[in-house]
Amino acid sequence: MRLPLDGGQMKRFHLDSPKRKAVSPLKKYELARFVKRRKPKKWSLEEEDALREAVKKYGKGNWKLIWNSRRDVFQERTEVDLKDKWRNMTRYG
Repeated sequence: MRLPLDGGQMKRFHLDSPKRKAVSPLKKYELARFVKRRKPKKWSLEEEDALREAVKKYGKGNWKLIWNSRRDVFQERTEVDLKDKWRNMTRYG
């Protein structure tokens, strides 16, 4: 659809595609409400030491490799947990 502008130019307007269905914010809230969060678990000294050694060996940023190398120690952690813990360890000592 084209509509004229003040200077005689035409501007094209696009209508939303009927194939795309907008999800109601209420529906998004309902879905998000049932997602269970993990309970925070205190880091053990063994986990912290393993993280220090693994970062020395594999380098900062290789969280998937670090997690895979010490699955036995990090079994209840994710790569994001490792990254966040490392950031906090280096920031706060």
